[in-house]
Amino acid sequence: MRTPIERVEQALSDVAAGRSIVLIGGTADQDSYVLIAAEKSSTASIAFMIRHGSGLVCAAVTGDEADRLGLSPMSSTRTGSSTVEYLVSVDTAEGSGTGISAIDRARTLRLLADPHSLPATFTRPGHVMPVRAESSGVLTKAGAAEAATDLTRLAGSMSAGAYTALVSVTDETRMADTQEAHDFADRHGLAWLYLDDVVSYRRATEAHVRATFRHNGSMRLGSYTARGFHSDITDVDFVAYTVTDVNGHHTAPHVVRYREDSADVCSLASTDSLATALRSVVRHGHGTVVVERYSASHSLSESARHASAVDADVAEIVRALGYSTVAVVERGGRVASDAPVVTGLVRHGDQRGRALGFPMANIEYARQARKILDSTARTTTN
Repeated sequence: MRTPIERVEQALSDVAAGRSIVLIGGTADQDSYVLIAAEKSSTASIAFMIRHGSGLVCAAVTGDEADRLGLSPMSSTRTGSSTVEYLVSVDTAEGSGTGISAIDRARTLRLLADPHSLPATFTRPGHVMPVRAESSGVLTKAGAAEAATDLTRLAGSMSAGAYTALVSVTDETRMADTQEAHDFADRHGLAWLYLDDVVSYRRATEAHVRATFRHNGSMRLGSYTARGFHSDITDVDFVAYTVTDVNGHHTAPHVVRYREDSADVCSLASTDSLATALRSVVRHGHGTVVVERYSASHSLSESARHASAVDADVAEIVRALGYSTVAVVERGGRVASDAPVVTGLVRHGDQRGRALGFPMANIEYARQARKILDSTARTTTN
């Protein structure tokens, strides 16, 4: 069984070579698709897409390209629950066909991916349906259009993909389910991947969490380093407290993930507090406490609000700290066995103290934070 990274790598190889792939829907989008780089669309590949798909051939384009080509929204008013941003359908102004044939649609798709095309290159309405993809791709919105623009960009092609929803073989009145999509890919010798694989690949291979500060401090037991991070995907701030290993431990470092729901800064002295998290790390001998910090006005998109997006932030932070393996906490308290272990969930919404690295924090809380650290050291040594 291939890993998500391996599945994406195979898909990128095929997309770069102009071959079709099967994209299987994920958490937000349950349909499956036949997909190809728009710039490599051929009569044969589009005919194959039409034969096995819904008949609606979509062209995923970035917002910048949609604006440059004058591709306006299909309607000024969006109704219903769909979040797909369909644009006015187009045909190529070239040729004498009606635009509906595979040869005409392949030409239209290639021109939509051509950086030299102009608004006048296309007639409206037509038989290819452009879809405006979010600029940040699947990391902002886990949709087929976003996966198409991400995959084509990562494959070295123009960020434009042609795709159609796959129809069930056993019941042509409905769309293919996951098993049928797997069977279809195997039957036609096509690479397949899950939409969520694209998310995993980008979070594992790209940097989306940036360092914001570094602060060295000390407590009675020894030294610690506080590092600040900010996620450009989830807009969440993090502070990672690393306890210096003074005993030369050869075991993997212990990583505790911490969030605090209460807005009361004094809650850090409670049983389920930062002190408790630090205590477990100190008891282990070395490691890090990663604290999630949300501002009062914090707002996440629907996809970023999903816990896996913040999980990916934490995983990236753990890698940035120099740990070679990452095990993200499972919901319900179960954790993976391989180290470092990421455990514990506490939401934190208040400002941090100056001793914890935030220059705008209040001094009183900085003193409270030092008491917590010292209390942790005393409890651990007793």
